[in-house]
Amino acid sequence: MKSMKQLLAFAVVAMMIAVSSCKKDDDNTVTETERDLVLTALQGTWTVDASSSFANTEIDASGVTATFTETGFQLTGNIESYATGGTYTVAEDGSISDVTVNLVPENLEINGTSTVTLSAAKDQLTVNFATVQSDSRVGGLGEFNIILNAN
Repeated sequence: MKSMKQLLAFAVVAMMIAVSSCKKDDDNTVTETERDLVLTALQGTWTVDASSSFANTEIDASGVTATFTETGFQLTGNIESYATGGTYTVAEDGSISDVTVNLVPENLEINGTSTVTLSAAKDQLTVNFATVQSDSRVGGLGEFNIILNAN
């Protein structure tokens, strides 16, 4: 009888070990990186905030939109005679760098560094670039500060 109790106790312990070893330890939840979150937020069409954009230019910002992909953006509307879009890179930490802007007039060139900044809430973008006239001694034709809101 004593050996039967020991055998039963051993069986119960063995069963508990077997069941506990079958517990699902690995979590298959995919954690999005900051880069993934930024790229997801950027995807789609953004509308220019006409009251804040192009303040120092004669450009009518109403109806200007920007469509963003994983590596670039396309501008449409009254800005197309100045700039058509550009490219950028999103790093693993979510920072946006290596921004280029495609200018239309052949006598204009980018002056300095262009930037694309996403708000902390990921609902507003600012595209900033300055231009100079490449074939004259004009110091600069202006700074473009395009404020875009998520649709």
